[in-house]
Amino acid sequence: MSDKQVSSLVGGLSRRLFENDADMTDEFLKEQLFTDNADAFEPLVAQIIPILEHAAAEDMDLQKLESYLSDKVTKKEIPESVAVAVQKLWKKDRVKIHDNLVKKTSWEDKFGGMSWRLDVLTKSRFIEELGDPAGIVEIKIEKADNAGNDVCRFEMDAKELDKVVAEVEKVEEFIASLT
Repeated sequence: MSDKQVSSLVGGLSRRLFENDADMTDEFLKEQLFTDNADAFEPLVAQIIPILEHAAAEDMDLQKLESYLSDKVTKKEIPESVAVAVQKLWKKDRVKIHDNLVKKTSWEDKFGGMSWRLDVLTKSRFIEELGDPAGIVEIKIEKADNAGNDVCRFEMDAKELDKVVAEVEKVEEFIASLT
């Protein structure tokens, strides 16, 4: 088996495991890559899948992965070609694999960001007392199912703004006490 076959197999298994590519079945990979040496396919897949799963679960950096793979090669658990192919894939796709795993395990909506500003009303026909500041807050919430974002907008008067600032100061003090 060539290094190219092993590298393609590692890529195909990665797509199946981390990108949910249903086309990357054992039958398809064997038919496309191992027509001349079908007996080597099953043992190779049995070696590669646990390595990819372990590296992804640990979110290994490249140096840690190299150490892990060289240990496996030294113990003759995997061939050198598998180690090289996994390292090449990991160098190229580590961030994408990690992001896919995070997406798979996120069930709840998450905080997407916040923006705010202070406004001071300067002229109005209906309000006699002008000049009171108002805080306008916009919070973005990213949907877990990728169905878009929700935006929550609201205003606060000076008293409410003071309460929020006091709470933020408490949080800052708590964080400072931890460090």
